[in-house]
Amino acid sequence: GSDTIDLAAGTYTLTIAGAGEDGSATGDIDVQTHITIAGAGMASTIISGGGIDRAIEVDGSSGNLTLTDLRLTGGSINNDGGALLVEETDGFATLTRVDITGNTITGGGRVGGGIHNVGTLVMTDSLVHGNTATGSDGGGISNLGTATLSGSSIFSNSARYGGGLHQLAGAMTIENVTVSSNTASSEGGGIDVAAGSLTVRFSTIAANTASGGNGGGAIVRGGTLTIGSSIFADN
Repeated sequence: GSDTIDLAAGTYTLTIAGAGEDGSATGDIDVQTHITIAGAGMASTIISGGGIDRAIEVDGSSGNLTLTDLRLTGGSINNDGGALLVEETDGFATLTRVDITGNTITGGGRVGGGIHNVGTLVMTDSLVHGNTATGSDGGGISNLGTATLSGSSIFSNSARYGGGLHQLAGAMTIENVTVSSNTASSEGGGIDVAAGSLTVRFSTIAANTASGGNGGGAIVRGGTLTIGSSIFADN
């Protein structure tokens, strides 16, 4: 059945080294059932990867995670999803008032400095900032499944392609979202659409940069980008 963890204010740091297994014995927390983790606030309840792995992985066909009022930080991994990985196509993650910050992935061909989604991701009133995909793509969020973002801010993330958002396949929709001050060493400082579809509504894409010279705000290398009633400025 479903379980809810009410997590009091404090910092909870993962300390058992060993990435890559899926039974929560080492490294990240592995979610294989319906789990809700409810914190005391983004600045108060902190789950840290401790520099040994990402914080949480949603795996298994029944993996369903709800996070509210907390922060995921300190993730570091040579793999996908620096803070959170939704691994399976039928995995599900719902984030409300969650702060994803200070996470890093390394290695070529990796994606999602903050979050990588293969299943379904719904994010509301949250922050994704200060995450890095070193030599990889999608500094803030990388999407391979279905992602819906609303009322959130994606800022000050960095990657090779898609400093803020990297649409890799599937479909992403962002509404009332600010994508700002993200950087790409190649293209797509704010947004990179490599394949699939990205729909932008009532959002602001501003002050993003690409050192490669193309697509400071957004670049479409494949797939489609649909923009409605949004502001693109100073990219």
